[in-house]
Amino acid sequence: MPRTVSEIDRLITVQGLPSLRFGIIPFDSPLPAAVAHNFVMKDDTVTVGLINTELSTQDAEGVALYRRYFDTLWGVAAEGDAARAILTRVASGLPSE
Repeated sequence: MPRTVSEIDRLITVQGLPSLRFGIIPFDSPLPAAVAHNFVMKDDTVTVGLINTELSTQDAEGVALYRRYFDTLWGVAAEGDAARAILTRVASGLPSE
């Protein structure tokens, strides 16, 4: 979670990059799936970050599972103007730097 207005300004700036898809899951949005840990998908590899280690897989079924999981979470994410509005609202509640 951004802690300063300048961090939020950076997020708003990068949000417009054509090579980036940026979304925010609002706090009041019901999650369609539990979020148990972070993960990164790149090409046909999924890397899962756990408390004490990382695990990677290229197993086609495992990668497909994480793609479906990601798509499910992405379905409730705010993008574009809606994401910018959330960031602006959060910034308005932060102290000036």
